[in-house]
Amino acid sequence: MSVDASSVDVAIVGGGAAGLSAALVLGRARRRVVVFDAGEPRNAAAPHSYGFLGHDGISGAELLRRGRAEVESYGVGMVGARVLDIVPAAGDRFVVTTAAGTWDARAIVLATGLTDTLPAISGLSEIWGIDAAECPYCHGWEVRDRAIGVVGTTDKLPRIAALLTQWSRDVMLISSAAAAFTPEERRRLDAAGVRVMPKDVRRFATERGRLRAVVLADGEEIVRDAIFVAMPTHAASDLAGRLCDVDASGFAIADPEGRTSHTGIWAVGNATDRIAKLVHSAAAGSRAAASINQDLFEMDLQAAMASA
Repeated sequence: MSVDASSVDVAIVGGGAAGLSAALVLGRARRRVVVFDAGEPRNAAAPHSYGFLGHDGISGAELLRRGRAEVESYGVGMVGARVLDIVPAAGDRFVVTTAAGTWDARAIVLATGLTDTLPAISGLSEIWGIDAAECPYCHGWEVRDRAIGVVGTTDKLPRIAALLTQWSRDVMLISSAAAAFTPEERRRLDAAGVRVMPKDVRRFATERGRLRAVVLADGEEIVRDAIFVAMPTHAASDLAGRLCDVDASGFAIADPEGRTSHTGIWAVGNATDRIAKLVHSAAAGSRAAASINQDLFEMDLQAAMASA
């Protein structure tokens, strides 16, 4: 399908694992599909992606390149533009507006992902995705048996620190938030073998783009090889909030097949599930695509029966 075609069966907003997986299934079902992607993947800073069976260790850029090539081979259109607005239109359709033009679609897939709110700590952006990460399952193996620091202020902080002791026996939680931990949280950390440093972090000392030490507010330096950050996450787009029911952080509320409160709109991957990893997002996109195709097929079949 040419990306210039203005009328499609399904418009997918977001070209990550969830969106491309949905596009692959729908393209193979001979649906007219367009994928809009602003080119800002969440994992852009990480040189490798892990835990995706058959693609373990692949770079995020290469995974997306392969995915785009696969969906385009089935006639799916790819548009490198941000979706500015989606509004319901006559005939149970939707009008999708981008800087590159306007499309109308019978169904919408929101695969817009999430965004991380990094703490405002000097040096963190320099090592993010390299020696600083968020998910133990995604990056714990790469820093196994090394000196790990855990920083942040959210209620996930003690849970992440304790879990990381599966990968290393040298885990230190460094945050003034530790002063407010409950007795049960402190007992869990002690039992897991996590050392607690209840002080604020001033900056991360780096050498040639790699972490050297965590510098505390009082100037003390704690040598660490890697940092895990417990931080808030938010929906990367406000489109869901304009179209369907969302939670307090702007994530779409959807059923297991991705259906939202608005008929004709599905949400998949991190647009609805903030803890979904690559493999989960891809699976969600595939499942939603089958649901969408079945709904469109039934609509067409009922229309044909009514006119017969």
